[in-house]
Amino acid sequence: MKFNNAPFLFSSCHSHPANEQARPSKHWTRRGISKYLIFIRLLFDTYRSPHLGLVIFILFCTRPGLSQTEFVLPMDAETWEVQGEEHRWTDYKGQRSLYLKEGRATVPDVQLQDGIIDFDIAFPQARMFVGIQFRQQDAYNYEEFYIRPHQSGKPDAMQYSPVYNGATGWQLYNGQGHWANYDYSFDNWTHVRIILAGQQMELYIDDMEKPVLYNQALKRPQKAGYLAVRSSMGGAYYANFRYQKIDNPKITSPNIAAPTAEAGSIQQWQVSSTFPDSLLGDGHQIPASLKKSLRWKGFATETSGLLNIARNDSVSELRNTVFAKVVLKSEKEQIQRFDFGYSDQVIVFLNGKAIYGGQYIFRSRDYRFLGSIGYFDTLFLPLQKGRNELWIAVTENFGGWGFQGRLPQLKDLQIE
Repeated sequence: MKFNNAPFLFSSCHSHPANEQARPSKHWTRRGISKYLIFIRLLFDTYRSPHLGLVIFILFCTRPGLSQTEFVLPMDAETWEVQGEEHRWTDYKGQRSLYLKEGRATVPDVQLQDGIIDFDIAFPQARMFVGIQFRQQDAYNYEEFYIRPHQSGKPDAMQYSPVYNGATGWQLYNGQGHWANYDYSFDNWTHVRIILAGQQMELYIDDMEKPVLYNQALKRPQKAGYLAVRSSMGGAYYANFRYQKIDNPKITSPNIAAPTAEAGSIQQWQVSSTFPDSLLGDGHQIPASLKKSLRWKGFATETSGLLNIARNDSVSELRNTVFAKVVLKSEKEQIQRFDFGYSDQVIVFLNGKAIYGGQYIFRSRDYRFLGSIGYFDTLFLPLQKGRNELWIAVTENFGGWGFQGRLPQLKDLQIE
């Protein structure tokens, strides 16, 4: 009996990066048991065969729960780095799990760009936000998906959003591709699968045949990053965490074109350095000292026309405002309609004079008010012949720092 090839075949089957550990699944299935019964039978039938090593290789590498690219992350303190108000490693409803409350647990050694992520999560029927961060570059830049248990059965029962410089963007990203309806089962294990393929993401909950959320244009750059789970405003259990590295995982959702900017959208802005909104004074004009202190750089919008200001800089209590400006060169004196949307507060200046002030702060109007961005406001700009400067002071409060503007009746006018 020749076993010379067996060690080589086993090591090839288990090859993986030095900083990651591939582990077989601990959960046996009927299919798995059947394979191993066949394996034993083949051992007896072929024990005199020179091809025994090949038989072992084929069966071992196709056992359930293990592939060349699948990695299981045990729920223990050696694998996860946890920061938060409360956490514990415990058994919950038959699974070894992490209970995490008001915190985040990361696996910094993992680098995943495209592939499949699977995990189980259990949570109560309460107001909270629980989910996963992926393609994470650092503590402030990543993609995230989270569940809103308190919105079960509603259009925004879940959320996908990019995070730039620590600023979440749920007020900027809503509707198709960002929200989805789902009826959750509380205090029971819910299985989540995320498939990442370039700019596309497909998300499954419990039913692995039908995705509940599809996003055709993830917002952040396509770059490998580490993984984390997080819980906010409550606690949840996480278990059975695993991932696969796959270059081109299959996406089953119909391909939907990414949102494009509407006619007349301003897609290039000059954006200033950050400053505290208190420097605007009473807001009726821009102080000369503030103007002098500003630094500027060009900033393109997303394909939809949205200017996500957090991509440019981080927000803090002392630096929560920027100016976005554009020059409008009019061939004559005229009135131009200007539709716009913002999050969370703005003052609009035309040729140095304030012509509008408003706010869309979360729950500022009633307890249900989200402050989501959209083309909900309109100004009629009194343009002079020649050069006109349109300055927008945009202040962030919570939930998304953004602006969008369009000139739907663009006539006898150039945007510089």
